[in-house]
Amino acid sequence: MKLRNAVVSALLTLAMVVPMAGAAVAAEEPAPNPTSNSAPVTTETEKDVKEDTEKAESGKKAEENSAGDKQDRAATPEVTAAPESRSAQAQPVIEAQLMDLEGKAVKAQLANPSADVDTRLGTDYLVRIHAVFPAGSEKKVNVRLKYGVQYRTHKYDTTAGWYLALKENGLTEPSKQSADEDKPSKIYGTSFDDGVTTFEFQDGTQEVTFDIPVTVSWGTGNGIADGMPNIPEGVSVTQSFLPESGGTVDNKVAANFHVSGLRGAVVGITGNLAQMQNKRGHISVPVDTPKVVGHDVIFNAGLSNNSNALLDDYFVALLAPAKAEYMGLGNPSPVFADDAATPKVLHAGEHFAMSTGADYVVPEGNKLYVWQRTKGYMVTENERSFNPTWRFPKADFPTGSIVEIKEIDLGVKFHNPYEQSMYLPYNQNQLGKMSYEIVKPYEDVYANDVLYPQDKNNPVWEGYIADNNVYMGAPGFEHTQERTFGYFTIGNRGTANSRAKTIIIDYDMNDTHVGGVTAQTLPFLSRPYRGEEATKVTDFKVVLWDSKTNKTTEHTMENPPQRFRVQTVLGKGNHEGIFLKHIEYKVDTIPAKTAWVSYPTNLRADGDAGKEDFSSPSESFPYYGVVLNNTKIEKGRWGDDPSLFKTRIRIENTGAEEPNWHYRNQAVWDTNGDGIEEPYQYEGRSADHVTLGDTFTAFTGKSFIQGHGSTTAWHNQDIEVLKGKQKRDAEVEYFMPKDGEGIESLKAVYMVSPYGSDMSFTMKYRPVSSKYAWDTDVQEQPGGYVDGEQPDVYEVPASDALKAQYPNAKVYKLDFSKITDKEQKYRTRIWGPSVAWREASEQMPYSIYPTFWAYTGETYLHVNYTSDPKKDKVGTVDQLMWYEFDTDTKEDLEYSSNGFVSDKWDLNGNGSTEDKLGLPYGVLDIKAPTDVSAQSAAKMATQPETRYVTYDGVKKAVIGAESNVDYRLVATNPTTENVKGIQLYWPVPKKGFNWGERLQPDGAFKFDMYLTGGIKSQLPEGYKVYYAKDAQPVQNELKWANFSWTEEKDTKDWKRADWDAVTMVKIISPEDSVLAPEEQQSFVFNMAVRDGENREEVNGLLNVYKSAYLRDLGSGKTWAYGEAVGIVINSGHIGGTVWFDKDNDSKLDAADAEPRIAGAKVELYDARGELVDTAVTDKNGAYSFEGLQIPTDHATLPQYSLKVYNPDTAKYSRFVAATNDMRFTADNEGNETASVADVNTGSKFANALNVGLTTSTSVKVKKNWADKNAQKKPITVKLLADGKEAKDLDGKAVPAVTLSEEGAWAGEFNNLVINNAQTDEAVKYTVEEQTPSGFVSAVTGSQKDGYTVTNTIIRGNIVVHKVSADKGDAPLAGAKFELRSGDSVIASAVTGKDGKVTFKDVEFGSYTVVETAAPEGYVLNAKPLDVSVKENGKTVDAGTVSNKLIRGTVKIAKQDADSKKPLAGAKFELRSGDKVVDEATTDEDGVATFEKVAFGSYTVVETAAPEGYVLNDEAHEAVIATDGETVDAGVVLNQKIRGTVVLHKVDVDKDNAPLAGAKFALKQGDEVVAEATSDSDGLVRFDDVVYGSYVVTETEAPEGYVLNTAAIEVAVKENGKTVDAGVVENSMIRGSVIALKKDARSGKVLAGAQFEIRDTQGNVVRTVVSNDKGEVVANDVMYGEYILVETKAPQGYKLDDTPHKFEIRKNLEEVDLGEIKNDPIPSKALAITGSSVAGMAVIAVLAVVTAGGLVMVRGSRAKQRKH
Repeated sequence: MKLRNAVVSALLTLAMVVPMAGAAVAAEEPAPNPTSNSAPVTTETEKDVKEDTEKAESGKKAEENSAGDKQDRAATPEVTAAPESRSAQAQPVIEAQLMDLEGKAVKAQLANPSADVDTRLGTDYLVRIHAVFPAGSEKKVNVRLKYGVQYRTHKYDTTAGWYLALKENGLTEPSKQSADEDKPSKIYGTSFDDGVTTFEFQDGTQEVTFDIPVTVSWGTGNGIADGMPNIPEGVSVTQSFLPESGGTVDNKVAANFHVSGLRGAVVGITGNLAQMQNKRGHISVPVDTPKVVGHDVIFNAGLSNNSNALLDDYFVALLAPAKAEYMGLGNPSPVFADDAATPKVLHAGEHFAMSTGADYVVPEGNKLYVWQRTKGYMVTENERSFNPTWRFPKADFPTGSIVEIKEIDLGVKFHNPYEQSMYLPYNQNQLGKMSYEIVKPYEDVYANDVLYPQDKNNPVWEGYIADNNVYMGAPGFEHTQERTFGYFTIGNRGTANSRAKTIIIDYDMNDTHVGGVTAQTLPFLSRPYRGEEATKVTDFKVVLWDSKTNKTTEHTMENPPQRFRVQTVLGKGNHEGIFLKHIEYKVDTIPAKTAWVSYPTNLRADGDAGKEDFSSPSESFPYYGVVLNNTKIEKGRWGDDPSLFKTRIRIENTGAEEPNWHYRNQAVWDTNGDGIEEPYQYEGRSADHVTLGDTFTAFTGKSFIQGHGSTTAWHNQDIEVLKGKQKRDAEVEYFMPKDGEGIESLKAVYMVSPYGSDMSFTMKYRPVSSKYAWDTDVQEQPGGYVDGEQPDVYEVPASDALKAQYPNAKVYKLDFSKITDKEQKYRTRIWGPSVAWREASEQMPYSIYPTFWAYTGETYLHVNYTSDPKKDKVGTVDQLMWYEFDTDTKEDLEYSSNGFVSDKWDLNGNGSTEDKLGLPYGVLDIKAPTDVSAQSAAKMATQPETRYVTYDGVKKAVIGAESNVDYRLVATNPTTENVKGIQLYWPVPKKGFNWGERLQPDGAFKFDMYLTGGIKSQLPEGYKVYYAKDAQPVQNELKWANFSWTEEKDTKDWKRADWDAVTMVKIISPEDSVLAPEEQQSFVFNMAVRDGENREEVNGLLNVYKSAYLRDLGSGKTWAYGEAVGIVINSGHIGGTVWFDKDNDSKLDAADAEPRIAGAKVELYDARGELVDTAVTDKNGAYSFEGLQIPTDHATLPQYSLKVYNPDTAKYSRFVAATNDMRFTADNEGNETASVADVNTGSKFANALNVGLTTSTSVKVKKNWADKNAQKKPITVKLLADGKEAKDLDGKAVPAVTLSEEGAWAGEFNNLVINNAQTDEAVKYTVEEQTPSGFVSAVTGSQKDGYTVTNTIIRGNIVVHKVSADKGDAPLAGAKFELRSGDSVIASAVTGKDGKVTFKDVEFGSYTVVETAAPEGYVLNAKPLDVSVKENGKTVDAGTVSNKLIRGTVKIAKQDADSKKPLAGAKFELRSGDKVVDEATTDEDGVATFEKVAFGSYTVVETAAPEGYVLNDEAHEAVIATDGETVDAGVVLNQKIRGTVVLHKVDVDKDNAPLAGAKFALKQGDEVVAEATSDSDGLVRFDDVVYGSYVVTETEAPEGYVLNTAAIEVAVKENGKTVDAGVVENSMIRGSVIALKKDARSGKVLAGAQFEIRDTQGNVVRTVVSNDKGEVVANDVMYGEYILVETKAPQGYKLDDTPHKFEIRKNLEEVDLGEIKNDPIPSKALAITGSSVAGMAVIAVLAVVTAGGLVMVRGSRAKQRKH
């Protein structure tokens, strides 16, 4: 049991999640009701959450929601698999899912009682509702959205099947609900788009699926509803109906939303605070200033996303010193306004409840200001304009005071009807704080810089501006369109108001005349600003410059407006060529801490659009002008260059003498010439200085066109249509250039129908007020549209490029070229600003001023689209609408980078895909079909199939008052499912009949139409057609079955009266048949209109009707309605008579004299050459075209052309001349067709467009060239009649015939008179020609069979002689010649031994003989010889051609093999075989040259190498083949001579034993070439020594040896040889050591002391004895380390065996060991006598002492080593 329950539960869950993806439960096993279970659902995957988080955090949610073009209406859900049918006994089902906006991904399933859904702020969903109703009535679905969830739209696809299942007026929006709880929420005076929407379906409805677009926790237009983490039952869907069994059924599913990503609160200060602060980090405020401060300090205090919010409470708290005076908000606050504008003030010690709940006590010496607004829908103060202002009285705030204003708290609490709302947290570390420093007042005026400079350490008072780059204007407007030339900035950074000033502006100071200034925003305050009064302006004067005469005039005025123009002085009008040159005026002051401001153009498209926008002051003062020529001045250039367009503003102290300052903007400068630089940029400098500002204007020298304006978002451009259905009045919007982008003229619009479905259009024009100032007569329509002419609309051929992408594409052209009336052109074709201000447009005819920030005007193409179900493909196609602008100009034209693209589809048809068209817009969105398509169309029966028209509100089938009409009804199944049978009904129009709005949307029929018989098309197998006679209109479709129906097969005996009585037609598919997917059936009927006698009464009457059809889509049969047909009568007509003009006088004689011609086809074409209709003459030769526009007083009649076809070209040879009664002219002088153009129903001969035909004869002639290779030229042949000049049927001279190859050398004389009018005998025609030059001619043939003129060419011979110029004009064989005629080679030949060549059988004409190949070894002589053949059989001598031998130059290069350096002095021989032809020596460039070398092959061989190099005897080949050529025999590389240098190092002290370790250098001059060291054999070796002389010197001796400084000269002369430099001897280093031996007590010198000199190994090297002078001397001591040790003391003295260390390191070095002292032996010491025993004892003692001494010495040495 548990397993079974688990399975059922799983199946239920699956059915809830994918109710449309698979089959529903069959009727035999009733589906369980999913509303009986409740399950929490988490909808977002991690990816979904991440994506939604990124959306919310991007700060663009509002834009994303508002910019969703595709969500403007709810689409029909895309069905991936149709549900199986549910019988009338099926259980009721209500299912709802939350889908993504594409309708593809299921995000959550609604449940009963509710499902829990995790979502994020601003998430958009489609609520997909699926309802199944059993038999019953009052079938409804109610959708309820609670506060926090809102509808995204209330527009639905009215063509969708579910919508057609609604009852009439079966949709009730929330605002139309009767119960208050069902209406939209209204909280704190603000309405939200929620509440209940009711869908009431027809009683026969069994199953519906549809989508409701909603958004969670955000806004859709009425208001933003967010801030709530939980929205219980945010969406609920209820199904209700009355079952047949009685009672009431209500089923409901719902979703609770749990919202994350909600908005947070932010605090702080925004704006350029760092720039405003002084070097000490404060804002400077002058002491005791009456001005308020704080305008520029903007506090942040509000929501992170600063869109509107519904708040229960919102407050901001700031702390300020108690003595500071609060002066109000600097800018009006939209939230703290009215009663909330005045803050609550808390004094020291008072308590304030913080948003965190903490208690705040106002500190001593401070006040707390609290601005608060409760219970309202408001925008909080985040990055807006919350700027409290203050004053600091001097008594409380003396100079040097620091004043601090800081944020204390922010409180933001959302309205939440579902749970208690809390204040939002914020980062307290970011609370804003501002400090002011009270300073002494000073003035500091600047020009062309900013009030708050970036670099406080190096501020600039005088700047230059060079950033404007000016185009001439768009094509046609190059020198009339105003451009911004530049601007100034002026202000006072000081803390005191400035002195009175004089403002001087000079334009184009260098008189470049590249442009002329038309307008200037005058620098001053035109109105009070931030507490400052308007500037007092006096003594105003202006100088105007006339560019045509180059003269100036001065004008004065009082109280000039800030927006100053030439027209301000001269009045209304263009005043072309008059410009501003100089402006000068005085001002009372420039206020402290103030940047002067102007007011830019209001670009909000409101009532003051184009005027000054006083809500947005600007610190710049732009000036405007027009470009006068195409001179180019590069952007960014500035300075004193006289070619620059420079404008200067100068600010002087009024009435004060000004010093003449130079180098004005230096940091320091020697201002007084004393040689000391003083600081030049200092605060307050403008008090005694002139202030200058320069502005430089750059000019591109080009025209410029913007195309689509640079704003590319927010377009209406979607054409959404169900496949097989119709979309009417879709709006595709196009933005025209905005301010700064210029004016342009619209030429055409191309609209692409990618699949070839029919479209129609209406253009609407919305100038957004930009043209109203001048065009005061314009009548604005609802929506801001204005009246304007409609362009001509017609199809143009689709290019191959377009067809490659869309094979069935159509291209419609909306052609504006016909709109040339100045007023209408201004309204419809001209767009974009041409002047800067509205004031200018009021004064200048047909000008345009900017009015909106995104565009200055826009056009709307309203599109009606009739989807062809067989052609259209589901999906979207973009780039449908392309704008073409006038671009004709003689100037260089630059296209904007963002307003144009290449015409990739060659829409303008000029063969190029590189042309520029405006940025394309328009998206065709073909939705997947959900129903059968039934489209009605009509045309006149005589018209081609292409004239069938389905009514779309614009396109109509136009018929005549007396005409037959084909009505076509096409039924198509564009879905993927079978349609189980179909019945089609359509009414036959009868005047006054009305079958109801669903069948006749435009009301009752206006005129009668009559069936002329049964169905005209092939009836599909099994289908049946029925007719109801005299059936009266009934609007209930079910009652149509009660009519008396007659099947088609039973109408065989019907008369006209029977068919006239038919009022309804029914078509039924075979029983049990299906209309398969993509299957289409077409049914054609013919009806007659018989109101020819009442043309004026019926003209313009329109019948509109649809077909009704009953079909089974698998869920039961329901009624639906197809696309309408609109049939309108145009009662105008044109016609005429076709007759046989036997007497050829173009007069229509009586019928018995000149028969009328029946069966002649006449075609009617419109002005673009499109076939409109076809007529055939009746037995009386008459034809007529019906359905044409009748003449009226106000309409322009369409122009037509007609073409008539000769019905029998064998009988009628030609059309008669267009005179008298003949209105047509033969086409191309032929006899097949004739045409007449530019006719309309108002033409004088509109119904007498007659056609005459007659007969004629002809004579043929052809040319026969006897020679196949004859030079064939066109030949003129004359025709003679009876030997005289021939005349044609019209009495005109018969023109000669030109026979040519293009005409196959045949011609014909046509339109000839058969009989001679005077003799009545047949005319004898002959031909003659003037024989062409070089030919003979003969005429054969007859008049009947035609004549042949035969020509034969004259021929002759040509001879040429060839000789050698170097060999006495001896004949030369082997020269090749060509015989040429122009560029063609006629023949070629080679001279023989006699030097002659002969060209035989050469045709008549002029030739040239040219040598093309000279004999071997000779120079070609290509000089042509002119020769002509004029007589047959003659030989013409063309002359003699001589040749010179070929000679050339041979060069060979010599280079060093290693360095590749050129080598001079190498000798070479030029040899031919073994023969030496020439000799040459290489020059300083290493090149040897042999000149005038005769033709042939040679070798070049080096015979002598350059000094120091090895000879390279390799042979190099050289061939002279072309005259004058230089042959490069190559490069010969030489190796340098190299050898080895050796020497021997010996020790002279050791019998010249080899000595290793000596270092030597091999030098050449001062350069060391190589280094080497002697080896163990004493050998020193230098290898690879280059040729030359060297010196070898010892650079380092072996250790212990004396350096041998001798220089040994050596030379390397032979390659590979070893040069022995000899032996170098070294002797060891020797030195001496001395010491002085003394008595340790008396100091007397001691002789006889014996010493040993020992080496480091303890070996005794030498023994020395102190002399009489006590000196111890040892000479000639070898290099090394030694010790001196006393071994025998002087007699009577103690031995001092202390070792004395010394070294000999340098030759002849003397080492002085100093004094060595001995102590005397005491007198009682044992005396040694001759006794042996005593002697032995003494020796023993000495041995011990000595041993001890040795130990001590060794110990001492050990200590020394250790140390």
